[in-house]
Amino acid sequence: MTFRGRLILSLLVAALVPLLVFALGVRRELSVRLERGEEAANRQAVAHVHKSLSDESAAIESRLQVIARDLAQDPRTVRALAGDASARRWLIDYGAGAASTAGLDALMVQDSAGTVLSSSQFRNLYGRQEPRLPQRDSAQVWLVRTPRGTAPALGRTAQVTVAGQMLLLSGGIMLDSAWLGSLSADTSISVALRLPGDSAPARTEIANLALPLAGVGGGVADIVLWRRSSNVAALRNGISQRLATALALSGIIAAALALLLGARMSRPLRNLTERAERVDIDHLDEDFASGRGDEIGRLSTALGAMQHRLGRSVAQLRDAERRAATGDLARQVNHDIKNGLAPIRNVLRHLSELAGGEDAAALQEVYRERESTLTASVAHLEEMARNYAQLSPRTSGGHARVAGALREVVRDIDDARISVEIGGDAAGVAVAADAATLRRILHNLLSNAIESLPDHTGSVTAGIEHGPETVTISITDTGRGMSAAELDGAFRDFHTTKESGTGLGLSSVRRLVMELNGSLRASSSPGAGSRFEVSLPRSLTRDSHP
Repeated sequence: MTFRGRLILSLLVAALVPLLVFALGVRRELSVRLERGEEAANRQAVAHVHKSLSDESAAIESRLQVIARDLAQDPRTVRALAGDASARRWLIDYGAGAASTAGLDALMVQDSAGTVLSSSQFRNLYGRQEPRLPQRDSAQVWLVRTPRGTAPALGRTAQVTVAGQMLLLSGGIMLDSAWLGSLSADTSISVALRLPGDSAPARTEIANLALPLAGVGGGVADIVLWRRSSNVAALRNGISQRLATALALSGIIAAALALLLGARMSRPLRNLTERAERVDIDHLDEDFASGRGDEIGRLSTALGAMQHRLGRSVAQLRDAERRAATGDLARQVNHDIKNGLAPIRNVLRHLSELAGGEDAAALQEVYRERESTLTASVAHLEEMARNYAQLSPRTSGGHARVAGALREVVRDIDDARISVEIGGDAAGVAVAADAATLRRILHNLLSNAIESLPDHTGSVTAGIEHGPETVTISITDTGRGMSAAELDGAFRDFHTTKESGTGLGLSSVRRLVMELNGSLRASSSPGAGSRFEVSLPRSLTRDSHP
């Protein structure tokens, strides 16, 4: 993630998380307080409805008592009960007028046998038997027959004795939706009546007030209270909407600020990055100067100081490389000159021995035999001089017979411990290499093999094998051998275990073999000697038998 992306994310988190925590905390606290307030309001509403029912029930009973006293004091009631026709018509019509005067919706007068004497709903009920409303000291639901059907009413009863007969008065008010709604002082709370068999709507009810149900089957009728709208739910929805709006606005503002700050902070960093990318080993003059006093200014100063230190280090490194290259070249020249002078020294020693002996006549013949060695060694030194004049010793093209070069090197070293094994079919094979380079490879390998023999004992065997495309020269000795670690280090430049050695023998062999597109394999173990195998491309056009 980029620096700008991290900055935007950090500002968004810093702006939104505290706001979200605060809003959720406020929402929760307000919800708890409102829930407690609603619970208290619900309890108060239930108590108010219960009290209203009780008060209305008591009022109905008081009205019935007034009607009962009126009947008992009116002489027409006595005559009606005695069978007077005119008084009976008055009693039949009495119910409707008395109910209206007393403020009742329903009124029925019955004798002790349940015979209807007067009814506010139907005049023709006179003389019929109707179920009597049970006598209770509290409110009950009375199913009253009306011209439109049966309707529930809040009913009460009262008794009065006239002319020795007991009369039962049943009266009530209709429990319609308007009257039930007036029971609650809280406009957000609804009140309804639920009779047995009615379906219950999907709503959360506050309370059920059970009232006895008078009529066929009896049972219980419920006065149900529920809240039409919840302040808690409305608050939660409102806070959620405003929280979403606040979070969106805060996110937009935070993102805009982050983009602005990121642009102002990333621009100088990007400039520093571009200048730092232009710095390399040959370009150490980049200007990192900055007039800023903040962290970016300190970073610019640090980069400038680092570039200065890097410039000094590069100068020191180049100077050290020049000195090392000069030393390496001197050691390489010393090594190659010593290898070139060794055959000349051996020939001169041989000639000196003959010149000081009795058989001086053989001097001329030996000189002619060894003249080619002197000529080849001088040519080798001249070739090295030309190569080093170009500061890089190189091999030249050509073709050389392996057997002849091997015999010449063995004769130049002149050590009886070296034996050569060349098969008859390998005597004339040639490789794609110049003779001087091939002799350098063989001389280095044979010299190292002789030097590895302890106390001038042991043996060195040189052999030649060839295939269709390569010629393999093997040098095997019975010397002290090398461990795996010593063998790995033997091919590194300037690695030597001899006091007067240059450490360039095997490394030169490896370089020369690689320049000839050949391969070098070595195996050795302590106390069991070593074996080196050089494989070079075969030159079929120059193969011939001596």
